[in-house]
Parts: sequence; structure tokens; C-alpha cells
Amino acid sequence: MKEKTFSGTGNIFICFVFSGFLLLGLSSCGGKDTISGATVWEAPEDAKKVAVEAVRVVKGTPLSFITGAGVVEGVREAWTVSETEGIIREVNFRIGQWVEGGHVLLRVDDTLKRLEMERALVQYESARIEAEGTERLFQQGGASASALSRVRAAASGAKAQYELAKKAYEDCTVRAPISGVIALQEPSITIGAFINRGTRIVRIVDTTAFKLDLSVGEREVGELKVGSKAFVQVPAACGERKIVAEITAIGAGSDPKTGAYTVVLGWKDSCNGRLRSGMSAMVEIQRPAGAPVPLVPSASIVRRGDKRAVFVSKEGKVEIRYPILGNRQGTRVEVLQGLTEGELVLISGMSRLKNGSPVNPNVVGDSLKWE
Repeated sequence: MKEKTFSGTGNIFICFVFSGFLLLGLSSCGGKDTISGATVWEAPEDAKKVAVEAVRVVKGTPLSFITGAGVVEGVREAWTVSETEGIIREVNFRIGQWVEGGHVLLRVDDTLKRLEMERALVQYESARIEAEGTERLFQQGGASASALSRVRAAASGAKAQYELAKKAYEDCTVRAPISGVIALQEPSITIGAFINRGTRIVRIVDTTAFKLDLSVGEREVGELKVGSKAFVQVPAACGERKIVAEITAIGAGSDPKTGAYTVVLGWKDSCNGRLRSGMSAMVEIQRPAGAPVPLVPSASIVRRGDKRAVFVSKEGKVEIRYPILGNRQGTRVEVLQGLTEGELVLISGMSRLKNGSPVNPNVVGDSLKWE
């Protein structure tokens, strides 16, 4: 019984060994095919690279702007003020009306002023005639020098009184000091109302051209000159369209309170009459152009901590650079140091990459033309 049991165990052992050799043989015979099957699961080298978009760095002329804001004014503006007092008898204007310089705006009752002027004229004529007669007598020896001086002084005084009376009479008629549009009217200016001396009547704005006073710092004012081009944007009147203006004056000194310098811009109306004095405006003044420098799209710049970085594709791998950047030009940024013309900077996929990551860049243009 023991021998039979041993024999059974041996048969099992032999079968096990034989099965092992059989599996080993099958593995050996299919060795080449087995390796091929394994390599099917390995991606090609290009498939491991991250597909990204890139632009080629090119140089461009730096264009930077001095920016600011201000309030639009008419090229000339004036408040008309009464220089007399009395009852208003006539009003010859309305809000929004264009008036020429010298146009009669209103008339005040001038009855007394006219009588005073006529009386002063009579007195002046009398004094003048007496002075001329005394002058002839003096030439003939019939009048003394003191008598001549006295009548001359009287004539001069009478003339002064007449000129004052004449002006008082003329002040009863209020005229427009400049040509322009009636922008504002004092509510009290109506026919039959009493007007006092010094009362404001209307504000007139010359809208054929406009100006704006801009405050700039001491660094910027040295870069500007009269005649330089500027761009003014008035959203309320012209939407996003930029009006071409020019610098008409530059202050020779700074404001003692702010330290800023005043730069005056001027331009003709180009918004079909929609522009109004008092509207808010944004201003850009182009600085003088400098030497060409490398430019990169702002989309290629990322934040890494407190630094700004760009991802450069070099020989199929990523290099992270920390360039020194200059001014922004719309959608592009100047590179002062750290990049050279011809290099490829990435504009997509940067969040998945790190230094040395393999990439397959698709060049979509150069940094000067790409938007």
C-alpha cells in the first residue's frame, strides 16, 4: 500500500515537471512575437510630446503711450455778465442756439441812461467849444495861460463824463462776446425781470473746435513737444472711436499743489456735433519711437510666484525663462532681456508643462503679427 501511494505521488510530480517544460517550450518558441506584442503598447516618441501652439519672437519698434483723463472744453468759452441794472425789455436767444460775436442777447430799459448820455454830450460840446475859443484868444494874446488850462481841464472832464454816460447807455444792450452755442442760461433772465450789475446771463461755447487740459508728471513732460500727435476718446459722444488731436501748449512750470505739468490738447469737432463741453475723455499721447526690441504676446506670459515667466520651446523641450519685460503695446510686451529674435514662445498648454517637458510646437505666426 505504501509503494502504491508513493508511485501515485511520483506520477503527479512527473506530470507537473512535464507541464512546466511544456510551458517553457511554448514561451521560447513564441519569444519574438511576445516582444512585438509588448512594444505595441509603447507610444512613439512624438506621441509622448505635448501638442502646443507657439509664436516666433521678432523685433518691433517700441510704442508706448502717456495716458490720462480730462474734461472736454470748447476752444473758447465765455460767461456773459451784465454791466448795468434795470428792467429786461428784450431777450434774443435760446439754449442750443448758435450766435455770432456781437449778436444782441438782451436789452435793458435804457430810457434814463440815454437821457444822461445826451445831457453829458451837450455839456461836453459846450466845454469843447469854449476850449477852442480860449485857444484862439490865447494865440492872439487875449487870454492867459491859466485861463487856457482851466477850460482845457473842463473840456477834458466833460468828455470823460460823456464817455462814461455813453458806456452806461451802451451797456443796456448786452451782446455776445464770442461766436458759439448758448450752453447755459440763468433762470432769472426773463422779460420784465430786474437785472443787477454783475449778474451772469448766458454761457457761450465755441464748438467748432475743442481742447483738453491734461496733467502729466515731470518724467513724461520732457518727452513731449508742441505738435505731437495724441488720441482722445469720448465714450459719451463718439463711442470707442479715437479722435486725432495734437499738443497745442505745454506748461513751463508745474502746479505747486500737485507737482504736475499742464499739457493742452486741441482738435476739430469730428463727432457730427455730438461732442459737448464738460464730457469726460481718455487720452493717449504716443511717446517717441525707440530702437526695435523683441516682442512677445501677452498671452505667453505667466506668473510663477512673484515673477513673470515665458515657456520657450527649444529642441523639442520646454525651457522656462524669466525675462526682463518693458512696456505693454496692446496685446504685446517688450522684452528688454532674456529672449532673442527667432526663439519660439508657447501661447497654449503652459499649465500642463514644467521645465524639460517634451513638446511638439505648432508655430502659428510671429509675435509682431499674431493677435
